[in-house]
Amino acid sequence: MTKKETIMKYIILTFSIMGLYTCKAQNIVPLSNIPEDTPGITYYKDTDNDFNNFEGTWKWENGNSSLTIQLQKIEMHLLGKDYYDSIIGEYQYIADGEIQNNSLPLTLNSNATYSHNIYGGIITPKSAPPCNECASNTRFVKLRLIEPENPQLRGAITMGYFVENGIEKIKVRIYNTNDGFHVDYTGPTELKIPENSIFTLVKQ
Repeated sequence: MTKKETIMKYIILTFSIMGLYTCKAQNIVPLSNIPEDTPGITYYKDTDNDFNNFEGTWKWENGNSSLTIQLQKIEMHLLGKDYYDSIIGEYQYIADGEIQNNSLPLTLNSNATYSHNIYGGIITPKSAPPCNECASNTRFVKLRLIEPENPQLRGAITMGYFVENGIEKIKVRIYNTNDGFHVDYTGPTELKIPENSIFTLVKQ
C-alpha cells in the first residue's frame, strides 16, 4: 500500500467513526418523556439521571426471610437500531431460611444486557409500588424480573426511591406477568416471590 493510499484509508476511517458518533447523538429522547414517533436512530437517554438513585446493593429483611437486589446503570447500549440507557441487576430471595432464588453477585455483561435476571428501564410518574414515603414528584422505574432457574417465569419489578432519616431506601413491588411461556411449557406458573409483594429495601 502506497503512502497516499494509507492516508486516504485513514481519512475514510476517521470520517466513518465521526459519522457513527453523529448518528448516535443525532436524536436524543428523554426516557421520562418518550413521544409516540421517533424517526431515525434514537438514543433513549436517562437525561435526569433517575437511574442513578437505584444503583448499588439493597436489602429487605424480616426474621429469616430476605430480599437482596444489586442494580447497575448501563448507558447507551444498542438494541436494534436505537440506543438505550437501562438498569441491569441480579437478586437473591430467601423465605423462612430457604433460598428460593439466587443469581448474585451481579457481573456486568454490557454486550448482553438482557441476559441478566433484572433488566429494563421504563420511567413513569405513576406511584406503582405504592410509596407513601416517596415525594409527590417521584418518578418510578419499572424493570423486568426473571427467575434464574426457570427463565420462562417472568415478572415485573417497580421501584420508587426515597430518603428516610438520612437512609436511602427503595419501595419495591414485584408481580407476575406470565408472558414468557412456550407453547409446550408445563412448569410452574407463579414466581417464588409471592404475587404483588411489596418490600422496603435499604441501601447497603
